[in-house]
Amino acid sequence: MGYTDIKELLKDARDIASGANDLQLKGILLDIQGMVYDLQDENRDLREENHELKNQKITEDDLIKVGNFWKKPDKEYLYCPKCWGKDDKLVVCNITMQGEQNRVGAVINEKQYGICPVCRYMRLLTE
Repeated sequence: MGYTDIKELLKDARDIASGANDLQLKGILLDIQGMVYDLQDENRDLREENHELKNQKITEDDLIKVGNFWKKPDKEYLYCPKCWGKDDKLVVCNITMQGEQNRVGAVINEKQYGICPVCRYMRLLTE
């Protein structure tokens, strides 16, 4: 029995009650009908949320390891291994260049680092 069947039964009961002219019974039936509509809306919302969550669920099998970082095969982003390992959250790391300065102020030995904007995890991209 689904929501549609319940709504039809409530309509039938309301029609019978209207013939009996019992205001209290009509009021109760209308309240029940309103609750069924609310449950139907809540059920639809929960189904949509469940569908979205299933589509968002990522497992470690969906990721590949690139140095110290995680990556989806079809994306260029590198994800923080600390946030993934702790909370199963994919946080995109920012890429920055850092190097040393020589005596004349020129940057030498510049290397790329990945930095997590959430937990501040920082590692050299290629070790």
